[in-house]
Amino acid sequence: MFERLQDINDEQCVAEGVGTSEHAVDMKLTKPQGESLPKPMLKDLWVSINGPEAWENNPWVWVVEFKRIEP
Repeated sequence: MFERLQDINDEQCVAEGVGTSEHAVDMKLTKPQGESLPKPMLKDLWVSINGPEAWENNPWVWVVEFKRIEP
């Protein structure tokens, strides 16, 4: 399945590994209650890896889900 990068929701951002961190506080990517804002954190990470226009280009990305199977 494919979707546009900016269509990602907070739950999917967290599944990608974007969560609370000191970086979020430093970059003002938190709600007033101190809770992180996953989508702005993902945007910051995406731009740091792919360049300044990478987020605005809103590319199509793979949506891959898996479930861990316990023996």
